[in-house]
Amino acid sequence: MRIKSFVGLFAVLTRVEAAPVDYDLKRDGCTSMIFGKSIALDRAGVEHIGPVVTHVSDCSDCDIRMAFIPPRKHKDGSKRPVFDGTHSLFPRIVAPSRADVYQGVLDQPESVPVTMIEEVGTTYGLWESFYPLMNDRGLAFGESTTEGKHILANAMVGQPDPKDPSRNGTAMYSISPLMSIAMERCETARCAIETMGQLAQEGGFTGEEYATAEAVTIVDASGEAWVFEIVGDGNYDKPGAIWVARKVPDEHMVIVANNMVIREVDLNDSENFMFSNNLIQRTKELGIYKGKGSIFFWADSVGEEIPLPQYSAMRTWRIFSQLAPSKVKSYVPDPKAYPFSVKLKFT
Repeated sequence: MRIKSFVGLFAVLTRVEAAPVDYDLKRDGCTSMIFGKSIALDRAGVEHIGPVVTHVSDCSDCDIRMAFIPPRKHKDGSKRPVFDGTHSLFPRIVAPSRADVYQGVLDQPESVPVTMIEEVGTTYGLWESFYPLMNDRGLAFGESTTEGKHILANAMVGQPDPKDPSRNGTAMYSISPLMSIAMERCETARCAIETMGQLAQEGGFTGEEYATAEAVTIVDASGEAWVFEIVGDGNYDKPGAIWVARKVPDEHMVIVANNMVIREVDLNDSENFMFSNNLIQRTKELGIYKGKGSIFFWADSVGEEIPLPQYSAMRTWRIFSQLAPSKVKSYVPDPKAYPFSVKLKFT
């Protein structure tokens, strides 16, 4: 019920008028926010609301049906199907064994998995639309597509590589299946990050559009809030992924508007940062490494400026300027000019 307080607020804060542009409206259309666990909302009659994660998906033709995936016990040796999560049109999958809502219509064939992975003994129940939202342990996600360097891109298994149509992709995971598996298996944000990261490193990661990356905003019942960002690793012979995660301070909020928000990673700070074990080696192999001492410059190393920077910057500025006007005042069209998070206190 506490999330409802933010639905109207978010709609107002993100209402920004802009001139028409030549831009692919099916690409990069999600905004997510995190509110840390210690943000006070006295004016709303609530002491604390956090942590809370929000997710708005701007998609004109996505399959938005809500599905409840029940908790289950699995026999030893069971396998879990992993489907192509880059497809969001109706029906996003046909898999009645997963949920009743995924029954086929008329003669629709069942979806063919991209791969099968080892199942765990017990899985949690969760609610999912075309992205997973929350499980029955209080683990909740938001999502926003970002832009990665083309050198890191890999297409989905069986799909032609746009750079070389004679070669098919080898990546087995897009972001939605990774989120689903993490929700089935995890209670905490840290577990979810480790699970998504490990699977992507083992099986390969692909963006929903070629060369895109992903950001997942995560909160859990213990009160922790994190931002997880992931890209491919550009390897077709042995597909993998590169990823980092940053903890959100308890009294802060974060906005992810289709632009990488983790700028720097302190490799020595395990309390506030997590990252893939190939982060330094792979970026150096590809000649994109940027760092100084224990600081790795994540967005500068693996990120790319989105095709329309103001598309991200306007949303980020509008929300920050309304909720933290003393910290973010003038509009700047560069999304990189805004902080990872700002401290909030409504009194």
